[in-house]
Amino acid sequence: MNYKAVILDFDGTLSDSKKNMIYCIQESFRRNQLDAPEESEILEVLKLGLIPAETFKILSKINITSQIANEIAETYNFLESTVEKKSNLYPNAVNLLCRLHHACVHTIIVSNKVASSIIDDLNYFKVKPYVSLVFDCTATSLRKPDVSIYNKHIKLQIGNISEKKLLVVGDTETDVKFANNIGADCCFVSHGYGSYSKNFSVQYVSNDLYAVEKIIFDDKSS
Repeated sequence: MNYKAVILDFDGTLSDSKKNMIYCIQESFRRNQLDAPEESEILEVLKLGLIPAETFKILSKINITSQIANEIAETYNFLESTVEKKSNLYPNAVNLLCRLHHACVHTIIVSNKVASSIIDDLNYFKVKPYVSLVFDCTATSLRKPDVSIYNKHIKLQIGNISEKKLLVVGDTETDVKFANNIGADCCFVSHGYGSYSKNFSVQYVSNDLYAVEKIIFDDKSS
């Protein structure tokens, strides 16, 4: 096995939550008496892997203050926790998380969205017991790709594991930069929201979570 700890992004990496995110973003603007962005505009901004408030500032058709952006983000968080689930885990996500758990690999989810929303999804998909830690970026001033998330929080959870035994898996440039800042290996998954660039410094590019499983466990079989 190649790695003792794996840091995973959630939306676009483990979960295909595109429909939910588009609906909640558009409805959040409407409920705050603002014009909703088009789906194509939302998809372009999702590639950046930003926190909700920053996403709304970019998507707004008029200049809005940080306070208004945060209010829209609160609406978004409420909607995301209450609307009917239209998201699904990507193929092999359940098996991957289960296998990591039984192999005693530290499995950490780090997302720039509210952790409670991710935990709700993990419980909904019945995979929460397989995850060691969900780091709540919104509860701190830290955001990916800030390496302090790792140095001040995650490292305390996983103990004395070399960064060379740590893999970051994500679908945006933010995830790649996060891995680079840590000094960990990175696997970019192309099935998500981001677009791969040859300028990225990554060890692996994967089309799906089956390939990610093979990378982590050094599976030689096809």
